[in-house]
Amino acid sequence: MEGTSSQGEGRRGAPVAIGGGPLAIADVVAVARHGTAVVLAPGARERMDASRAVALEIAARGDAVYGLTTSVGVRKRVRV
Repeated sequence: MEGTSSQGEGRRGAPVAIGGGPLAIADVVAVARHGTAVVLAPGARERMDASRAVALEIAARGDAVYGLTTSVGVRKRVRV
């Protein structure tokens, strides 16, 4: 349910795990206002590494990909 902590704790309780699914508003508030610690969810690092490998492969091939190898918005045809 939106607005309730998906991590079960809230204020300075257990760390908020990111990268494992959606964050509840209470999770964001706990971190931003109450200093709750943030940790990577299990498997998040591996998923980030896999995504990075794909992005590097695309860049090495020279493919034009909006927001990755090109700028965005009105400058979307500009390579970066």
